[in-house]
Amino acid sequence: MRNIYLANISRTYQQTDAYIYKELASRGYVVKKTLWVRDNTRVVRFRKLKEMLKLLSNALYLATHAHRHDIIFIWDSQLQAAKYSLIFRIIRRDLRVVAYNCMDDIRRIRDKPFKRWIDRKVYKQIICTFSSKEQADVYKQILKLPDWYFHVVKDSLKNHPSTLDTITDRSDKGYIFSGGGTGRDWEMLKNVAAELPQYVFKVATNARNVALLADAPKNVEVYQLRYKDFNQLAANSSLCFMPLLSSWQGG
Repeated sequence: MRNIYLANISRTYQQTDAYIYKELASRGYVVKKTLWVRDNTRVVRFRKLKEMLKLLSNALYLATHAHRHDIIFIWDSQLQAAKYSLIFRIIRRDLRVVAYNCMDDIRRIRDKPFKRWIDRKVYKQIICTFSSKEQADVYKQILKLPDWYFHVVKDSLKNHPSTLDTITDRSDKGYIFSGGGTGRDWEMLKNVAAELPQYVFKVATNARNVALLADAPKNVEVYQLRYKDFNQLAANSSLCFMPLLSSWQGG
């Protein structure tokens, strides 16, 4: 029986990972987890270095314990999938990485032959899933890889049942909500908030984006929240405002 290793290194993925674990196990796969990095969002110093060392440690563990043709499963993080792929291309080419729900806008390398060549090498080790056929087609066109590397798996709220169940209050509390951390146009949000001082904007994002919003107008409140608190904050808003830097899907 082929093993599937759930290898995301951040505790941010624990809630979603529980769903994936149960779903794969119910289909008869042997599902294993790697260890988590302690994700303390208040401690930014050396966090990237620590996460990189943890990923390297996980990769070495997988290289020595996984069997031929086992699958390394990465949820919502193409960057982590790419890093695992680079390591495995050097030490374990028989291991395949599955990057589930790819969101990176690969169109940025369309006119960069060297970067396109590097990405093609990296993605030869990765099976990708997308929420739309249009995204999958763009990857096939740019990377020049066979169809079986790219699969469409529709996104669904079913993927986050436990966090949605934690919403206890759906009353309208009169503020505008914005959230997320990938491809957000924070300058637009700050400009809009400045033009609408009569409204309160509540933003839920990660530590890096909190720093980018340090100079936001006084009617912008910024939070670092866990999944369940993120959803609760969104549930109590009057309006959701998601300023994006790209028409491509964002996280």
